[in-house]
Amino acid sequence: MFLSDSHCHLQYYPSGNNLPYNVNDVVSDSIKNNVRCMLSVSVKLDDFKNFKIRSDLRKYIYFSCGVHPLMIDKNINFDVLLKASNSKDIVAIGETGLDYQRNCSSEDMDFQRFSFLKHIKVAKKLKKPIIIHMRNSFEDVYKIVREEGLEECGAIIHCFTGNKYQAKIFLDLGMYISFSGVVTFQNSHEVKSSAKFVPMDRLMIETDSPYLSPVPLRGRMNKPSNLIHIADCVSSIKNIDISVFTTKTTENFFRLFKDIPFHQINL
Repeated sequence: MFLSDSHCHLQYYPSGNNLPYNVNDVVSDSIKNNVRCMLSVSVKLDDFKNFKIRSDLRKYIYFSCGVHPLMIDKNINFDVLLKASNSKDIVAIGETGLDYQRNCSSEDMDFQRFSFLKHIKVAKKLKKPIIIHMRNSFEDVYKIVREEGLEECGAIIHCFTGNKYQAKIFLDLGMYISFSGVVTFQNSHEVKSSAKFVPMDRLMIETDSPYLSPVPLRGRMNKPSNLIHIADCVSSIKNIDISVFTTKTTENFFRLFKDIPFHQINL
């Protein structure tokens, strides 16, 4: 079995011996649990630069470059984003997108949209897929991706929590959809329905660790090794054998994140 975590934040685990988890132990544990490829997603421009891990584990990890919509500094230099993203170590742009949380001002929303468009410009220029964060912002995200057109770079909506209608809208635009531990939650009926609806050739799974631990591990810090619980849940929802499910989602992972050298991954 080969599991690929399409969205985690390994930079949030310490590189030293601080509790509760050391990043090297997190990655080692993930490999032992068949998670053989992890996309560590940036939320700030310096995430990749500050990341440290034992060198023999580095081959299992790939990186994105971008600024989360809630982490945007209005003094950000988007030329730096372009330069940093052009590294061969960067296989995707983001995470970016729109997050209209409570108390989000109209000025904040405007700057989020501006930043999102700048990330899209970088993704299209470099022909690297873009990772989209969407919370309370479906209509604006849809309007932007429809008008911009992401066919030349590819895109994924991460941690999808929308309904089937919203899923279809993004699928019709050629995008991928990823499900996190939210799909395992007891009351996530709408998300489960969406997971059942999304075809296997457009579906991926993620932990979004260290957040959103899946059932039966809620309340604990999440890790990529917990991806198996999400795979179990979604494969059951779709009534697909888990070995077939993990093969298909891994194929999708390497199809979208095409700069990851599949042949170099230790199966």
